[in-house]
Amino acid sequence: MLDMSGPRQGAIEKLQSWRNQYSQQEYPEKVLINLFYDLYAMDGMWPQIETCFSGAQRFSDHNQALNHIIGLKRKYQAEVLRPRLLQMMNADQAVGNAKPSNWADRLNLAQAGDDASVIELEYSYWYYFQYQSATLSWAAAGLQGLDKRSAFIEVAGGEVGGLRLSSFSDALRFFPVILGIELEHKDIDGNRVEAASSGGKKVYPASFAMLPKLWGNQSAGVPTELKKLQAAAEQGNIEAKYVLGRHFAEGIGCPRNPAKGIPLIRSAAEAGNRDAQGFLGSLYMEGDGVPQNPSEGARWLRLAADQGDPFAQYNLGYLYERGIGVAANHPEAVRLYKLAAASGVVFAQFHLAQCYEHGKGVREDTAEAIRWYRLAAENGDTDAKEKLRMLEQQKKSGSLLSLIFGKGR
Repeated sequence: MLDMSGPRQGAIEKLQSWRNQYSQQEYPEKVLINLFYDLYAMDGMWPQIETCFSGAQRFSDHNQALNHIIGLKRKYQAEVLRPRLLQMMNADQAVGNAKPSNWADRLNLAQAGDDASVIELEYSYWYYFQYQSATLSWAAAGLQGLDKRSAFIEVAGGEVGGLRLSSFSDALRFFPVILGIELEHKDIDGNRVEAASSGGKKVYPASFAMLPKLWGNQSAGVPTELKKLQAAAEQGNIEAKYVLGRHFAEGIGCPRNPAKGIPLIRSAAEAGNRDAQGFLGSLYMEGDGVPQNPSEGARWLRLAADQGDPFAQYNLGYLYERGIGVAANHPEAVRLYKLAAASGVVFAQFHLAQCYEHGKGVREDTAEAIRWYRLAAENGDTDAKEKLRMLEQQKKSGSLLSLIFGKGR
């Protein structure tokens, strides 16, 4: 069984080195970038990890095998990932359930001086680092001749029902089932607490060695940071208006107050902030905090889409496909879906595949439909996986019928 103390300490040492290297405002972003530098690498080099179980290469020593697979990872990062990393993050590309936008609010608050958000970013890096390390050790066991299941048992120290390890997302799902068991927990100040009686407050595993608070605010919390955002917004900072408005509108770290948040979002949107425009458009579509008005929603989504917001492009495409708030226009829907799909928006990939499958706004093309369904499926869309299975089965059946009837002529 893998001794998790090594990877856990290794993650903390990396975090400390970045603290020493970067300023307080730079550091939170560097943590997030390095988190996805590792996640994208593990996800992208999975075909190489699979070959560890092919028997094509063998090592008798586990450390040598581990160093070999770590070397492959570093090579992938340097030659393939590094030039594309920020582009992938900006496109919000996911690995399993992890995608950069999940930490967007935390990052803003951490850079503004909120120690609670800094700790949450550090914990996220620490959490994923240990299971990345477990996956690399598992691959190394494969290089020593073990099959996937036996290697999992060797590394995790036990079995899991329904075990499947066909992607890094699978590894992130199954390794924590055993290796992530923690009996003791602590709060943000390091005090031991019972997780079941924490009153809904955030608790962390006792094995997570917290670093000293970055900003030194012993009682720092979201309300204090909202005041900082408020001050920046009052000075005319457009981004601060949008972020502060989102906090009020959605109740992030404060009581939900759309009446207070939406005017801030609207002000940022009117000033040209594309994120604010896209968010305001979605509020009008849903009737959330404002009267439902699809036409007004489409207007704001169009402004954001024209500035390259991929989610606004998808949402606006959906409106054109269904004729909601705008006159139905299937070719325009396809154009917008293509833009959003190319940026990695899974829903856009799925809807674009549907358009190709049914010839809606574009010439019917089963091969192109399969291509986009496959991309959506690889990004975790379960409906796309089912559609892909059905289309590929139909394709095989059609080929078989052609073969049968062809022979009968």
